[in-house]
Amino acid sequence: GWIFEKIAFVRSLKAIDTKPPPKGTAANFDIALVPAQEAALSTVVPAINGKTSLAQELSQYAARPFQHKEAWFRQQVAKLQVPWEEGHIKINVR
Repeated sequence: GWIFEKIAFVRSLKAIDTKPPPKGTAANFDIALVPAQEAALSTVVPAINGKTSLAQELSQYAARPFQHKEAWFRQQVAKLQVPWEEGHIKINVR
C-alpha cells in the first residue's frame, strides 16, 4: 500500500498537437497526475532575448541589501503595468 505521508504527486501537462492551434482556439493538452519522483525538469532556465533569465537575476539580487531588492522588485512590477489609457473604454450613456 501507499504511505500517504511519504508520497507526492505533480501534474504532467503534455501537448497533444505539435502544431499551433488556429487563431481564436485553445491548444489541446493532456493532463495527468504522476508521482513526483517520476517527473523531471531541467533546472536550467534559458535566457530570453540574450538577456539574463529571471532565475539568474534572482540569484544576483538575493545577496544584496533589502533596499536594492525592493528597488529591483519595483522595477519588475513597473514593467508589467499597462498604462490606463491603453485599457479603458469610454462609454456614453444617453
